[in-house]
Amino acid sequence: MAPAPDDIDTRKLTLGAHLEELRGHVFKCVLWLIAAFTVCLCFQEKLMQWATWPHIKTMARVERDAVDDFIDKELTSKSADAARSAVDEGTALEKELREVDRNRAAYAEKISSEPGKRLADLAARERGLTERARAIKEEQRKLLDRPDAARWEELEKRRVALVEEAADARKAVQQEVAPLLKLDAKFPRLELTQLSYMESFMAYMKVSLACALFLASPLIGRQLWQFVAAGLHRHEKRWVRIFFPVSILAFAVGAAFGYYVLIPAGLRFLATYGADYIVGQFALSEYLSLFINLTLVVGLIFELPLVMTFLSLVGLVKANVYGRYRRYWILAATIIAAIISPTPDPFTLILCTIPLVVLYEVGIVLARVVSRSSEPPAVEGAVAPPSPQALSPAGRP
Repeated sequence: MAPAPDDIDTRKLTLGAHLEELRGHVFKCVLWLIAAFTVCLCFQEKLMQWATWPHIKTMARVERDAVDDFIDKELTSKSADAARSAVDEGTALEKELREVDRNRAAYAEKISSEPGKRLADLAARERGLTERARAIKEEQRKLLDRPDAARWEELEKRRVALVEEAADARKAVQQEVAPLLKLDAKFPRLELTQLSYMESFMAYMKVSLACALFLASPLIGRQLWQFVAAGLHRHEKRWVRIFFPVSILAFAVGAAFGYYVLIPAGLRFLATYGADYIVGQFALSEYLSLFINLTLVVGLIFELPLVMTFLSLVGLVKANVYGRYRRYWILAATIIAAIISPTPDPFTLILCTIPLVVLYEVGIVLARVVSRSSEPPAVEGAVAPPSPQALSPAGRP
């Protein structure tokens, strides 16, 4: 049965009017994205910590496993347990001692009558030592051309005294300045490395933009929905309103799966492959590319069951069609997994392929459910329509 006249938006727009309306919606999407990007820039340090957390956590686990393997190889089982306990306690002790030293330096700076004066005096002291070192160097160069044993002996005494004072100054810097910088927190072992001047800046921009896309996606989706809604039936609009929040939830689940499962598994394999012969040093830009692929892309892939269900619900694709193309999807899922997988090893490839196949099967089940629910119920006692043979001239009595 044809839909009722009021079941479709009957606005008649020319191509230019459609383009003008699309331009307005795109402009609003850009404004929402800029606003979200500005907000994310205000929290870029927190966002970078969140983005690099899988790397830091995984590398800490890799280092711990390396220590455990070494202990197990070199010591007996009883000694290994004692050594492992000693390593744990030693690590905890070093952490607490750093915190104690840091708090001591911070307290001394806080109660100082002139904040920063001690550090400024320390800098002035080092500056003076640098000038003295330069003066000794210049006199040494002159004596190389005109040797003078007595003068050289005097310079040696000054040099030895300078070295001792410089050692005291370095010790003071270690006690007063280094704890305030929290170097151990800013530069963990197996750290991410900046390989160019612009890499760190672009990394912060990339993380902020990715988070802005996620933050503004509901508002951007709403603008696109307003443009597409003009050509949909009323019942299609109703289903889209139901599917839209569910799609956001599915995207969040997919992004979480990539963040907590795929990224640590991939990083662990890459960091330990050939670790006995190669020292690990990881580029920040490459890590962030992997991070974005395995969060945003996997989040989009988790929308697959909803898309399949919606297409069956509006009658574009039948549920049995999905079943017939299952074998082709398994091949396509393997190819997609090979593209988005952070590593080429079979374990990670299977880890990426299985969710794709499972999501497709979930989409088939949901498509069958909605197809059955959308079928009109059979009416008891209804008279079947006459067959074409009964209406033909040969079938007349």
